[in-house]
Amino acid sequence: MRYGQSHLEHVYHSQLKNRCQKNNESLQEFEADIAWLVRLAYSSTVGNLATLLNGMERLAVQAFLDGLRDTETR
Repeated sequence: MRYGQSHLEHVYHSQLKNRCQKNNESLQEFEADIAWLVRLAYSSTVGNLATLLNGMERLAVQAFLDGLRDTETR
């Protein structure tokens, strides 16, 4: 609460960057968590909605691919 929402966005951004698929975690569960972290990490981004959503989707896809455990699936 002391540092406000911008501090939390940095925390969520770090969690997103370091998020990897857990053992026994399905692709659907992993994708849902990535999507949730992207929304939290970039919640205060202002601008054209279509551009913002496109950028967030690209970030989510890249984080998902980076965090996959199975290199063949990646």
